[in-house]
Amino acid sequence: MIQDNIVELATATGSYSNPVCIRLGTTQSATRFSQAVVRKDLVRSVLQQTDPVSGLTGVDLTYCGESIVENNVVGNTDAAYGVRYTNCPTIKLFNNQDMGGNLRRGYDTTALSYKQELEDSVEDVLLPL
Repeated sequence: MIQDNIVELATATGSYSNPVCIRLGTTQSATRFSQAVVRKDLVRSVLQQTDPVSGLTGVDLTYCGESIVENNVVGNTDAAYGVRYTNCPTIKLFNNQDMGGNLRRGYDTTALSYKQELEDSVEDVLLPL
């Protein structure tokens, strides 16, 4: 569980040019994290500018089984780099926002597409039972 953190990274040129604020994963497909929760974290560029910082990734999960990424504020990243995941068979993304309060979808880097609906607690209340 990764919860209640503030992570600020600076971008640079050279070998550290593509920083990731929160990364949980492995390159070995046989080694998986069975459960992962990333909740209530603030991740952004140390520059705190309003425009996206090229190359900065907010949250990145790889080979995580049952995963929940919720209530995070992910700032200063391009849309596809806010919350990214690869080979996570059961993932729920809920109420992740940019610095302006706009909801952010997760990006599936295997399928190269956004897979999750935008949702927040208000939409859950309006769903029929």
